[in-house]
Amino acid sequence: MTLNKKLALNSIIQILGKFVMIVVGFISIRILTTTLGVEGFGAYITITSYLIIASVIAEYGFNALLTTEIAGKDEEEAGHIVNNLFTARLVMAISIIGIFGSLAVWLIPSYSTEVKWLVALGAIGTIGSSLSQVLVGVFQTKLRTDKITIGDFISRITLTIGVILLALLGTVNLFWVMVIYSIAGIAQATFVIIATYKYYTLKLTIDWPYWKYIFKKAFPLFIIITFNLIYYRIDVIMLSIIKDQSAVGLYGSAYKILEVLIALPGMFMGLLLPLFAKYYKQDKERFKHIFQQAFNIILTIAIPLTVGGIVLSSKILELIAGYEFLPATTTLQVLFVGIGFIFLGNLMGHILIGAQFQNKSMYIAIIGAFFNVGLNLYLIPRYSYLGAAAATAITEGLVLISYIYLVRRYIQWFPRFQWIHILVIIATTIMGVVLYFIRDWNIFFQSIIAVLVFGITFLPLGINRIKQYYAINIQE
Repeated sequence: MTLNKKLALNSIIQILGKFVMIVVGFISIRILTTTLGVEGFGAYITITSYLIIASVIAEYGFNALLTTEIAGKDEEEAGHIVNNLFTARLVMAISIIGIFGSLAVWLIPSYSTEVKWLVALGAIGTIGSSLSQVLVGVFQTKLRTDKITIGDFISRITLTIGVILLALLGTVNLFWVMVIYSIAGIAQATFVIIATYKYYTLKLTIDWPYWKYIFKKAFPLFIIITFNLIYYRIDVIMLSIIKDQSAVGLYGSAYKILEVLIALPGMFMGLLLPLFAKYYKQDKERFKHIFQQAFNIILTIAIPLTVGGIVLSSKILELIAGYEFLPATTTLQVLFVGIGFIFLGNLMGHILIGAQFQNKSMYIAIIGAFFNVGLNLYLIPRYSYLGAAAATAITEGLVLISYIYLVRRYIQWFPRFQWIHILVIIATTIMGVVLYFIRDWNIFFQSIIAVLVFGITFLPLGINRIKQYYAINIQE
């Protein structure tokens, strides 16, 4: 199978798989919000956010590093790298998530004893999902990201089915939800580890000189990821301390929607990262081609998604979380602005990583984190969860501008503004106007009409012109 066909097949599988997971994710959110209520859902968001923070710190940049480390290596050398990074991630996961994370939560006096114990319970599943994440680079390099999609799906469907069963049994509470959460993480790890054996025989390996090298090389990524994490997740923790779990529940209902949607560019960029890394070194013209086409695709998704999301926020929130969570409508509208920034920022960040300029991104992450914390400290006491959303959107805009500056300076090339971008703006404008006039319709009909109106605007271009703007040609 040619690289073009393999990339196209992976892209189709990811799109279909991600669509299914978005649906499954939204179903699980609705079940949790309905059964736990605003305050209970807030406690769930607080627990899982704390665990995610511990998990990302434990990552130490190994996820992205593995992809670039094994690119172009022979199978024996690549296997040695995979085993060392897997072992290092296991050590980090147990020490940071299992030990430090579970103990540090007891230092927060505003959390209930139940929340503190459930962090320890959830740590079991978080260690599992953490181990599966470090192996993502294996499937990215082999262009078999369908395995990543399946592993993610197993985790989400396990959580959803488990919560549905709890609801049918009438035993939905935070304890049993976190039990299912841990089972879902273990199930994901089991599948991904087994799937990895097709390419490499996993075994615990400690090569001390190599560990010293990878920890040093991953350090800039660790700084970037840690400080990125601060402005992605610290708002929930700050909200839970400054306000209460009800405020977290309302914010969390809107933020969960953002969380599900921003996984899309992450999956797509993860697929392209090995190509960015390879062609930046070997073929600058092909690198520019992939960069331009990826930019066109991301922009075409981000602009209508942002506008459509803002217009439909109240109906999205009512559908996904329920009527009880409608006070967070404006919060979701603000977060949709942030979603647009995140889509484009994800592309720029991966470009810098692929070109080995991640150390330059480190300063953006640090500045963004401090800026976000300061903004949250000012806005949350005054505007509660709406202030947290505003801080997120403003920070993401600042980070995107900074990424664009770095790309222009160090890559010394940036995607050209093309006719297709004007057409996207025109199509989005028409779509937004149509949505306004049918604002009282059912959200499913509104969504279908929005997609049709947006798509019809592109028909005059013809298939060949559309392929010219969006097809990624990587044929050797």
